[in-house]
Amino acid sequence: MEDMGNKAATIVNLRPEIGELINELAEIQPSTIKALVHFIKSMKQSLHSK
Repeated sequence: MEDMGNKAATIVNLRPEIGELINELAEIQPSTIKALVHFIKSMKQSLHSK
């Protein structure tokens, strides 16, 4: 789990907007976060298929 924390900290340091997103997600219900993850994955697939 520590490796994941280190990776997350590195990503947030490189991309501060991701830290902002994490702060917003902390206030959202887990089911909504799962739906958002699904939506993001769908968007990524759509963008990569173009």
